[in-house]
Amino acid sequence: MTINNDNLQEHCIEFMENNNVPRIYISKWKNYNREINTDIDDYESMENLIIGQILDKQDGFFLKENNNIRKSIKIEIYKLLCTSSNEYNTERQSGVQIVEKIIPMLAVSLSANLGVDIALVSGIVSIIICGFFKIGKNAWCNCCKNEFED
Repeated sequence: MTINNDNLQEHCIEFMENNNVPRIYISKWKNYNREINTDIDDYESMENLIIGQILDKQDGFFLKENNNIRKSIKIEIYKLLCTSSNEYNTERQSGVQIVEKIIPMLAVSLSANLGVDIALVSGIVSIIICGFFKIGKNAWCNCCKNEFED
């Protein structure tokens, strides 16, 4: 079958259908008009959904199909967050420094907007941010402890 401008859209639609791309994506792609729909982000988002469907089906590119990559990433995150491995000391120190800079910035901004004393706001911001990260870290570590501990 020779593909030319006249049958390109038909060929693309047939290809998407053969790769189980949902009809709603195909319909949106087919009916998209750049003169009416000026938001390129909508078009790119639609393209990404279609490409995701096709790539996922054809070669297992995404992480849900590649368990080796996913497991390796989880192991590295576990080493960073849940161990005192020397491998990630620099990253841990950088993370602490970033949080130490974020807390005063948020406190100053909030105290100015709320008209509250900065000492009170910085304490509250510190508790919220540190608590949020601590809960997230502990949840991650507890979920992965049995899987990754030697």
